[in-house]
This record gives sequence, structure tokens and C-alpha cells, in this order.
Amino acid sequence: MDIDKFFSTSSEPVLYIFNQQGLGYYIPLYQRKYSWDTENIEQLMDDICSGVSDLFEDDKSIHFMGTMILVEEHDKINNIKPQEPRALPTRIDNIIDGQQRI
Repeated sequence: MDIDKFFSTSSEPVLYIFNQQGLGYYIPLYQRKYSWDTENIEQLMDDICSGVSDLFEDDKSIHFMGTMILVEEHDKINNIKPQEPRALPTRIDNIIDGQQRI
């Protein structure tokens, strides 16, 4: 089996991930809830502040945010069941892993 036919990887800036025309993200209902406590929130805020500070010093700096696994949804109407199908993005990617990073 040629795994390259099923998986592709890329390293993208956060802006690229959220700035693609016609692309939406969906977290399937079977994903577990992610519960945050004070320590998680403080760590997130520290990471954000550190990342912004690094960018001020060097606009090419890199901060690894973790892995996201996305699978394109091919049956949007039946699997997502939108209230208004005409409002759906052109493409929807299911977030299989990494939903807490979104």
C-alpha cells in the first residue's frame, strides 16, 4: 500500500490555515470534549505572548503548535446537516485531531 496516496503533510502558518477562501472546518460530534482548567488557559496565554514576542524580534520565527489531522467532507448535507445548505463553504474539512488547537 502506498501511504502517500492517502496522506499528505505540510507545514503552514496559522494565517494560511484560517485564510483560505471557501474552506470551513468542522469538528465531528464524536470528538471528545476538551475541558480547560486554569493551568491550560495560562499555558495558552503564555504560548501566545511568547509567539508574538518572538515575531517582534524575528518575523521569520517559528513556533510549533502541534499536529492537525483533517479529512475532506464529501457529503456535507447528510453528515453536517446544515440549517441552510446554501451557506456552506465550498469545501469542509473534518478535524479528526487537533480540535483544541482550532
